[in-house]
Amino acid sequence: EVSGVAPARTLFIGDRLTTDIEMGRAAGMVTALVLSGVTSRDELEKVRAASLGPAQAAYLPDYVLAGLGELPSLLDRLGGAGRAAARSGSPRGR
Repeated sequence: EVSGVAPARTLFIGDRLTTDIEMGRAAGMVTALVLSGVTSRDELEKVRAASLGPAQAAYLPDYVLAGLGELPSLLDRLGGAGRAAARSGSPRGR
């Protein structure tokens, strides 16, 4: 609210599914998980493979980055797109 930017036009980046990604999604933001921190690719794949109910789905990021070095490329791909454009026709965790 303070910045005047809609949550749907904000990228929330974190390294933990059960706090960072869940919080970003709850706030209505586009989310990116960075695998160079707490959550491993194996953990992410386990959540993806699980029978997903609403609680587990809240942990799935829109994008997955191996490290922060991939952030500029993601921002270029998003090109300022909002949440709807960022997600259209693609599964979570691109």
